[in-house]
Amino acid sequence: MSEANILKIICGNGGAIYYERLLELASGFPDINCFEFDSLIENDQLFSLTENSGVKQVLAKTNVRLCKVRDCTGCKNLHLCKFYLHGECKGRRCGYGHNLNSHHNAKVLSEHQLQRLSRAEIRQLLLHNDSPHSLLPPLCMSYNHGEGDYGRCDDKDNCTRLHICEGYIQGTCDSGDCGRSHDFFEPHPMRTLRGRGVPSGMVGSMLSVYRNILVLRGTLKSNAGAKNRSGRRGKGGGATTTSGVAKDESSPARPGNCFDLTPHC
Repeated sequence: MSEANILKIICGNGGAIYYERLLELASGFPDINCFEFDSLIENDQLFSLTENSGVKQVLAKTNVRLCKVRDCTGCKNLHLCKFYLHGECKGRRCGYGHNLNSHHNAKVLSEHQLQRLSRAEIRQLLLHNDSPHSLLPPLCMSYNHGEGDYGRCDDKDNCTRLHICEGYIQGTCDSGDCGRSHDFFEPHPMRTLRGRGVPSGMVGSMLSVYRNILVLRGTLKSNAGAKNRSGRRGKGGGATTTSGVAKDESSPARPGNCFDLTPHC
């Protein structure tokens, strides 16, 4: 249960937490031996330890995904509706699962030490490990190239990819005259996220989520973090920690039509 408790702490803190703070919180659990703490978080199936300028941070990981098939046998993933996971499923005839505690889902969660997580904590964990993109829209790289409001994106307002500045996500865009959006609340990004079922209350934490995805993939170009500023059209984004991994404020206590966030796409 030790690793399961550590996972719960991290997911309850937005999916990423400072090492020292995690150690402090973990010391309150009788089944977590602080002398063995480092060996526990070295489990790279569950945790990713990053360090920048001497500051260490721990991110939660998982191999669990949402199954894209309604009925399958021998499946290792959750049989769960993504809109239900977001708390937004309104389809009375939805054929996907709406029960985290079903026999199948309970078994999957237990096998991956996720059985103590709430639905909100599981959502946070799956968002940060969203590869390939099933819960969140990928960045539109056509939008990020070219001139004008839509760059080279031919789909323009009908595009289902995210029209957000890639440099802003990467923490490398500090140009005051950037013509790309730095604001997830603008109409196009907001509509795209809501179309994937992301609740409006979570939109403010999307910068942290997308950056943590890059951290877990090892493709974040800058650990310095982007400043919270307004671009030409943007309002700025979520807060970032000093280590550059964005903090989820909602938690309690690549050219062409690229479908990935990796810079070499």
